[in-house]
Amino acid sequence: MVIFGTDLTTLEFNPPSAFGSLSDTNIGVFHPSGGDATCVEASANVMANSQPGPWFFNTNYEIENIGSSVTNDFEGNELVAFLPGLSKGVCEKINEELSISGVPVSSLSAGEEADMGINMDNNYTLPVSEHAISAANGLGALSGQHMGCFETSTADYVYYHVIAGR
Repeated sequence: MVIFGTDLTTLEFNPPSAFGSLSDTNIGVFHPSGGDATCVEASANVMANSQPGPWFFNTNYEIENIGSSVTNDFEGNELVAFLPGLSKGVCEKINEELSISGVPVSSLSAGEEADMGINMDNNYTLPVSEHAISAANGLGALSGQHMGCFETSTADYVYYHVIAGR
């Protein structure tokens, strides 16, 4: 996918403190010469640890029934924003507002879940395949959902939001 002449797989989500590491300021989503988007942490009052929470942006995941589905291939992966560490109550309320029944529990491996915390910055390596947010991984309630909340196998609550389906 190309947005305004830029392939979305080349975007870099370096926070302002890491602008000096951008490979090109024009592809820095938060840089004034790039996307000029505001980089903010989540409010402490929605986080389980009562501390501001960082967002992570990457293309490591394919959300079932969004965009194309290309098994074991990067081409079907979505660009997703992840916010791990939400409080359980906030996660439940998000899903309630989205008409998602309960908070599904992931059966992804610890390694697959850890990839939610990888940021698409100047050091990011595009994955060769995907991790699926799907019924096969206990997350069928999120199939076709561009946003939602789930519990990891380590009882961490994660909000995700698809920025671009592919």
